[in-house]
Amino acid sequence: MNHKNKKFFAVLICLAMLLLSLTACNGKKTTSAEPGSGSGGIEKMTIKLAGMTPPGHPLTVGAEKFKELVEQKTDGKVTVELYPNLQLGSIREQTEQVQIGTVHMTQTLLSTVTSFNAEALQVFEYPFLWPNDEEKIWQVLSGDAGKTALKGLENSRFKGFGFWAGGFKSMTSKGKPILSPDDLKGTKMRVIPSEILIKTFETYGSNPVPIEFAELYNALQQGVVNAQENPLETINSNKLYEVQDHLSITDHGYQFYMIVANLDWFNGLSPELQKVLTEAEEEARMAARELTQQMAAKRLEEFPKLGLEVHKISEEDREKFVKLSLPLHKEFSNTPEKKELLEMVYKDLGIKQ
Repeated sequence: MNHKNKKFFAVLICLAMLLLSLTACNGKKTTSAEPGSGSGGIEKMTIKLAGMTPPGHPLTVGAEKFKELVEQKTDGKVTVELYPNLQLGSIREQTEQVQIGTVHMTQTLLSTVTSFNAEALQVFEYPFLWPNDEEKIWQVLSGDAGKTALKGLENSRFKGFGFWAGGFKSMTSKGKPILSPDDLKGTKMRVIPSEILIKTFETYGSNPVPIEFAELYNALQQGVVNAQENPLETINSNKLYEVQDHLSITDHGYQFYMIVANLDWFNGLSPELQKVLTEAEEEARMAARELTQQMAAKRLEEFPKLGLEVHKISEEDREKFVKLSLPLHKEFSNTPEKKELLEMVYKDLGIKQ
């Protein structure tokens, strides 16, 4: 090779090295965080969050808070699209969509989740299990019982974040108030499709009728059922006072909501984004819980003005309900998982078995 050829190849090698250097620099630039963003490990994406309640309901307000926090914490890289008020289907259908991965996340009922091979969580729905003390409930659910229940959801391909407050449940009725188990005899009581609730109200002497929530108002209006049970805010936001005469403060159960995500989708996210979603969910959950408590007191003042007569059952009648309910706890706990979870709750509540 002559001197000119050597010089030519040397120039080519230098050019090649320069190109490689520039390519490497450009590659680093596209994967690094934007200056000052603080969300370097988070890619741009849109998250779909389905909801089940109308505007103004604490659950909807909580979803809006979650959206705000996620978008803020990711500097706008992640957008959350909200679909409140059952826009994507019934509560069960939206939960199914999350399980199969067509929707990322949904707000749902704990009782709905239990039907997805997560029966152990039915323990939290047992009648007259919880004391009339919300702080005690949250202490229990932040401990081993709550953590065990959330971990168990992974078997159903759900990522569970925590338990949202719906409030203590009351009963409403048409014609006469429900003040004791005797008042439930022959009553057509609407319940959500839940084995626990169906058996519970059969034990009280009523005729429970499983009806999806979206059909509840019409069912009451048309006389398909003449009574139902729900938290105060659900009664208000769905205007059930228009088709019912009496509200009985029974506190016979606590309504738990949840946000669940598709487990495979969540596990595929970067650790940074997982942390953002977890923190945002917790902050939103706490804000919604506080709002739920505030609204419950407000509704009790407003309902009589809306034509719904408010009654509080006596301690004597409450004990009648409790006496009928406690044997059901043992009957319902027919798997090792349920027995273990019930023992945890009993221990934390100081209930002797």
